[in-house]
Amino acid sequence: MGIVLISGLFCLKYVGRYSHMAIYIALIYCIILMIIALGSRFLPNSLTGIRMRYAMLVLYMLGMIFLIYKVSVETLNVDRWSVIYSFWDTALHGDLPYTAKSHMGNAPGPFPFYFLLMYPFYLIREIAWLSLGCILLLSNRLVRDLANDKFKAAALILVLSSVAILWEVITRSTIFINATICLLFVNYVYKKGMYQITTLMGIGLLGGFLLSTRALILIPFIVFFSNKFLKNFQLKSAFIFGSSILAGFILTFLPLLLWDFDLLLRYNPITLQSGFTSLPVFAGICLCALLSGYYFKAERQLHIASGVLLFLIVMIYISE
Repeated sequence: MGIVLISGLFCLKYVGRYSHMAIYIALIYCIILMIIALGSRFLPNSLTGIRMRYAMLVLYMLGMIFLIYKVSVETLNVDRWSVIYSFWDTALHGDLPYTAKSHMGNAPGPFPFYFLLMYPFYLIREIAWLSLGCILLLSNRLVRDLANDKFKAAALILVLSSVAILWEVITRSTIFINATICLLFVNYVYKKGMYQITTLMGIGLLGGFLLSTRALILIPFIVFFSNKFLKNFQLKSAFIFGSSILAGFILTFLPLLLWDFDLLLRYNPITLQSGFTSLPVFAGICLCALLSGYYFKAERQLHIASGVLLFLIVMIYISE
């Protein structure tokens, strides 16, 4: 149901830029998605087989590739792609990259590992390929986890029908990329038995790198990892794992600190991201995440808690 709500809100927001009928269009769109979600058991077998799912994915990818090259991103009122390009243009010019400005005058907001992750796609000048790869990864994840072919087909149709994902790809936004990578990581760690210190440290360092993309990733990290470690009173493992995450996060800033320490104090993503919400609000959300991880039992409940808390912090930001 979350994808229905998010897609509906996206539809309302962006269709509203072009039509006063946005609320009606968004409502109809949500109803269609709800019918797909609730009526999945009534889907004909011809639409639920593995061949049909592959066919839907192939056609979707071909359509997205067409739109990527047909729609000029410069004509859209977004600058996520420009933030990445300006960051690396500035860095390769020899200046501290956090002093860069996008074509819309915005400074780089994400943390350092985010830009390192985007560097190969900066070189080929097309970020959308990573978004398409994440759609394939998410689709595979959904299909693998669901119980039967009809649920798998319905989930795939919902993902491929999402205007939010469509907008993400066309505008070369990266929120969907971040969310997908975070989802795959927390599920891997949550299900993996980690008893050796070297395993805890290695995966913790990787988690620190991923945390060094956007601050909001901390929310699902707290929900899932508090459930995995603290609920079972694995305090030593929790300390090693948490310390490794912190170490990995700090390591991504080390090159920038050596680059120009004084200038980084003035131009840095921590200062910029802190402007999205107040520290007490963010701390309160983190506390709720901790309590959710400790209280809930089922993995499905942890996913719902993470989604609700992320949605809540975005809504608080919008209303402030």
